[in-house]
Amino acid sequence: ADNHLTGSIPKEIFGLPLTGLWLHANAISGPIPTEFGAMSLVTLSLNANLFSGTLPQNLLDMSTLSSLGLSYNRLTGSIPEIGNVNLNTLWLNNNQMTGSIPSGLGSMTLFSFSLANNSFAGEIPLDLLALTALKYCSLENNNFTGGTAPANCAV
Repeated sequence: ADNHLTGSIPKEIFGLPLTGLWLHANAISGPIPTEFGAMSLVTLSLNANLFSGTLPQNLLDMSTLSSLGLSYNRLTGSIPEIGNVNLNTLWLNNNQMTGSIPSGLGSMTLFSFSLANNSFAGEIPLDLLALTALKYCSLENNNFTGGTAPANCAV
């Protein structure tokens, strides 16, 4: 982290037996590689880089992944449908993402969750109320039109 790395992620990294990858606070650019989906990562932290494009669907199908940090990038598009993942941390704040919050987030064990400072819209799904382990939640500075956020969630 914070090593002043630039360019894209080298393909060689995808063959390593990693369970965690922290590359936050660099200047890595380009789309988020779909090859991450074939790894057995528990933690993927790519916060504060220059990643662009959409969030790959296969990241939300990774059964081993529990922490996903992609805040402070240039991501666009919507959050794909939730697959086989059970995250406890999801940070997508400070991007350029749009669309609505997909159903399925309420079935996770999220305790830290931020979608702040994007352009999400629509209603906040009721299934977020099922997030009983939630300790930090931020949905501020979006375009939500209703719904009920968890009590400890800043909207």
